[in-house]
Amino acid sequence: FANGMPPSTGGGTTGGGCKAVAQFTSIVRPPLLASCTSCHAGGMAGATAATDMSKLADDAQQPAACAQILSRISKLTPDQSPLFVAAQPNSGLNHPFKFATDGEFQAFKAAILPWITAEAAP
Repeated sequence: FANGMPPSTGGGTTGGGCKAVAQFTSIVRPPLLASCTSCHAGGMAGATAATDMSKLADDAQQPAACAQILSRISKLTPDQSPLFVAAQPNSGLNHPFKFATDGEFQAFKAAILPWITAEAAP
């Protein structure tokens, strides 16, 4: 993986993918489109290979987009999800994009955590 982190515990698409696709589309897609797709939707081949966000902009492809992002979260320890750690300021990981301030990062994380909670629910 580009950031050196393996898929997270509890992530992945085994077992049917996302349970909360509508919630993903409404609350997760906007911040990912704003912050991540310039590299992960085809702008950088290595970034797209690590986490393919090319389907995010296509309404018909939201189940596949959701499943791809699901592979980058940890249902057991959401704060340690690779999706967050990669872009966290001062995380120490080699990732070309980091949020400029902790406030921006916390807003990004707060927007996505409700979806992770929904995915983790039994």
